Amino acid sequence: MVSMTDLPPVLNEHQRRHFAVLLVGLDEALARIEQLAERERRAWGPLTEYADDLPERFTAEAEPLIADLRSRIVGLGDLLGTGPRQMSRARSIRAMVTSATIRLQDSRARGLRGYGAVDPTVHQRLDPVLEDLIERFRAVGRLAAWEAAGPNPSDEP
Repeated sequence: MVSMTDLPPVLNEHQRRHFAVLLVGLDEALARIEQLAERERRAWGPLTEYADDLPERFTAEAEPLIADLRSRIVGLGDLLGTGPRQMSRARSIRAMVTSATIRLQDSRARGLRGYGAVDPTVHQRLDPVLEDLIERFRAVGRLAAWEAAGPNPSDEP
């Protein structure tokens, strides 16, 4: 087992934040691996299908490895004093919406030029569909922003 002495390394605040983000990312990766290992889970979304190509023994043998990794990650967080990272659901949703809208914007006709010549029909027919998706994603983001802003005035007595 890899371990450090009882004296933690000296980190400045920026370095400590780096490790807080890193450790959360590692924990999220383990959670995603656990999800992917669930053989009975078939529904991910209408556009995602995972092949059932894991070895039969994967889930049983991965469980203790994942538990050990998670324990070590938590221990490292304790040693470094990062503690659990408080995450905002609203901010996380808004970040996902921003990421999705950027990808959609980059897929419009002008963004596709890097992939080769763009037929005029892309701008005429596809761009409006992408713009509609962008606006609908933004509507989801606005919902998260409203909730984070406080109670809806119409909900007050």
